[in-house]
Amino acid sequence: MKKQDKPILLILSSYPNRECGIATYSRDLVDALKSSYALSYDVRICALENGVSKFTYDDDVLYTLDCTNRNAYAELALQINSNPRIRQVMIQHEFGLFGGNYGVWIKRLLRPLHTDFSIVFHTVLPNPDNSRYKLVRWLTKKASNCIVMTQHAKAIIANDYALTNQHIDVIPHGTHPQGKLDTERIRENFDVEHRRVVSTFGLLSSNKCIETALLALPQLISSHPDLLYVVIGKTHPEVVKHEGEHYRNSLHQLVERLNIQNHVRFIDRFLPNDELLQWLHISEVYLFTSRDPHQAVSGTFAYAMSSGCPIIATAIPHAKEYLSTGAGRLIDFESPDQLGFHLAALLSDHELRNAMRSEALHAMKKTEWNNVALNYLKCIQPSNHSTDEINLPPVELKHLVALMGKMGIYQFAQHGIADRESGYTLDDNARALIASCHYFTLKSDPAVLMLIDRFLNFIDHCQLMDGRFVNYVDDDGRFTPQNDDVDLEDSNGRAVWALGFLLAQHEFLPKRFVDRAWRYLICYLDNMQAIQSPRALAFHIKGLHYVLDYTYDARFISTIDGMADQLKEAFYQTKSGSWKWYEDQLTYANSILPESMLLAYQRTKNPVYKTVANLSFDFLIEHVFENDKLHPISNNGWHHRTQKVKEIGGQQPIDVAYMVMSLRTFYHTFQDADHLKKMVHAFHWFLGDNHLNQLIYNPTSGGCHDGLEITNVNLNQGAESTICYLMARLTLEETLASVPLHNRSSYSKYEESPYAKVRVELRPTL
Repeated sequence: MKKQDKPILLILSSYPNRECGIATYSRDLVDALKSSYALSYDVRICALENGVSKFTYDDDVLYTLDCTNRNAYAELALQINSNPRIRQVMIQHEFGLFGGNYGVWIKRLLRPLHTDFSIVFHTVLPNPDNSRYKLVRWLTKKASNCIVMTQHAKAIIANDYALTNQHIDVIPHGTHPQGKLDTERIRENFDVEHRRVVSTFGLLSSNKCIETALLALPQLISSHPDLLYVVIGKTHPEVVKHEGEHYRNSLHQLVERLNIQNHVRFIDRFLPNDELLQWLHISEVYLFTSRDPHQAVSGTFAYAMSSGCPIIATAIPHAKEYLSTGAGRLIDFESPDQLGFHLAALLSDHELRNAMRSEALHAMKKTEWNNVALNYLKCIQPSNHSTDEINLPPVELKHLVALMGKMGIYQFAQHGIADRESGYTLDDNARALIASCHYFTLKSDPAVLMLIDRFLNFIDHCQLMDGRFVNYVDDDGRFTPQNDDVDLEDSNGRAVWALGFLLAQHEFLPKRFVDRAWRYLICYLDNMQAIQSPRALAFHIKGLHYVLDYTYDARFISTIDGMADQLKEAFYQTKSGSWKWYEDQLTYANSILPESMLLAYQRTKNPVYKTVANLSFDFLIEHVFENDKLHPISNNGWHHRTQKVKEIGGQQPIDVAYMVMSLRTFYHTFQDADHLKKMVHAFHWFLGDNHLNQLIYNPTSGGCHDGLEITNVNLNQGAESTICYLMARLTLEETLASVPLHNRSSYSKYEESPYAKVRVELRPTL
């Protein structure tokens, strides 16, 4: 659907170039909505103005409203009612934005409005007087959706405004995830190479209570002479309008009186996000002080916490709600002594700061703008939203490359940083070979040949004299003792899958790669007869299926037949009643088993293999799909045939990727549209269609998080998860490109997907 044909979501809010917190919030929300993979709206803005200043806006602004003009509200309602494309209005509400007592003039807009509207309360005050009480109740009852940013605000609306029966959604204040930053370069650019930075930011006003921190500094400086307190932000324009720079000047005077000029830096500018996030990145502690006990939410607090800053915060409700897990320390209002005590403790304890950082990042994952946008869309478009319309993100290999070492791809990562001590595995490098070969066949990017060469070298390194492969290799290239203690059949099967996949792409790849893959495979062949593990059998079948696309050899048909016969026997020995599986439990990488049986049928034409494939795949689908949403089997306890309740957490990308690939195989074999539909829905698990409504794919790094737990996303982005995401992403793109146009009506937006934006970034060392 083209932009001019989409329905419009009109957001009423202050908007840049107006400088205020809600304007910044709305700009970030609009950007997140536009980049969402589930958006069916054209997002536009009605910019709120104060009758004094005129602002320059970008093309997103469709209307403006002079909030000081009583008659302008009804005129805007008429304009909205006259525009048939406007299907939904969203109001970013703050009492001071609108005219009249408590902003009551907003009723003049909403009474005649024909369009449904949702309202987002940025401020929710307890103990309201009669006027505020009536206004909030009227707005909440008239709105199709009411959104607040904290559980505390929801409780106030329900209790203090007698709206306990009203549905209220809690969507947290959005935050920007940080990518990998060069700490030393940032410190040099900001001229703080040898300083310990403590910071605060935001538009300045007396409510910020900066003097609480300033008064705490003199006692700290003696033990921390390199301390630098950075106060970032210009004075709030509304404050300047009414009282000038009186408050800022008073802070400068206090700094001089305390003789701490060398330990305080004021940055009197409204910083762009990238510069602000750099300051937060190098801050050892963030100080949030406030004079207002009723402040419902703070964007500055949220941004600092999402950057992993340990926080010392005045105990406003937002801070109390988010610091309960140990990400910071709470202090009383206007309490320099308490602030100084906690700041001294944090500056002296590196391990404590790291623990707080980890707690903060985990707590704030759900607040990343992409996740916030998904939750907004869930609220405002539940009836017409179809995950069939989700766009594909562009393919990026930058995180895969960031995990590379001198031999191949490292196994694990600490958040987004490669864990060198974890070493390498054949499992990961074989999967990476498949992903990079697939990428090259779709994109023809010669830079990826360097990766293919590296992964082939690793497989070569792991092959023993008798043709078998080891799995575990340390950072120096030595085989580790794990190889003696762990069954390596699955790893050997993945190597065969990878080599077979490369051989199947022989028309696209350099002959030197094809010759090497063939040599490694031939050297391994005699070891296939001893394979017993069901998944190892499946991996081998899949690999040999691909080899037959390179060369027809009766030996491979015979081997596939023998391995499939073993799986068939396992299936019928275990099958009983409604349990139609190869084992007594569903564990990991389940879909590879029925897929391999279908591939065996394609090569041998044995109809029993097709029957087993269909029976077992239908059984698996019944257990992992519910209302077209994928719920992968949890690794917290697997799913035994006698188990009545399935675990929710412990879901991993490998199971999702294998399901996407298996559904592709079944779709291509039977041309059943339901397989295609389920393949699309399975991939959406990565994009937030899961029980937490959070992205598992990381659009900042281009990587993928390691799993989905009951209440949180595993923030690590290791090799297995990132490669499996890429395998699923490439499989989906290739499959959708092959769907006949007359079958594409449900997936029209994929034709608009940004395939042309696919990109790879390789470090010079590769």
